[in-house]
Amino acid sequence: MTRYEIPDDYDGVVFEGTLMARAHTRRGGQPRWTELVLYRTEGDQYVISKIGRSIVYHQPDSACNTGVRTTVLALCERVEELAKLIDPNFNDEALYPEPCEKCRPPRIYDTDSPLDDNDVVDAELDRPQAEVCAPADVPERLRLRRNDGPGPSTSFMSSVATRVLATAAANDPLLRQAIRHIRQVS
Repeated sequence: MTRYEIPDDYDGVVFEGTLMARAHTRRGGQPRWTELVLYRTEGDQYVISKIGRSIVYHQPDSACNTGVRTTVLALCERVEELAKLIDPNFNDEALYPEPCEKCRPPRIYDTDSPLDDNDVVDAELDRPQAEVCAPADVPERLRLRRNDGPGPSTSFMSSVATRVLATAAANDPLLRQAIRHIRQVS
């Protein structure tokens, strides 16, 4: 078993366990995406890590009022780390920090960019969430909820959550048994 420390906003969850499945929504050049990871703890609980990722940066003091001050160098290093999470065979051309389309800061990688490593931008941060639950609760915790107006909200399983659940259940008899539903009909 491996020791994991999973971020949850400003806190975290620490446990010994096994990574069961991982998937993300990033396609093409999307600058924002979601990553889902499911772990099984040594005590047969499950930890669901949901992280909203972003490589978008903003002009400091812009009307967007979004992001946290960071140097261009620190932003580039963070984006390189994210790229390695997405693709262990990462090459330097795979992922770049993306300027906000509203406040339009200078592009970092343009050859005539006025920005250098020590200049400051406002970078969007990752938004991590972690939940600990019993095996039978995993599917419900992976569901997304939508409230489209008056009346009850609806929930659904995204394709990424479905992929995580199916991958984990295929390799984990405890989870497979916990989510198995048999309907009796007459």
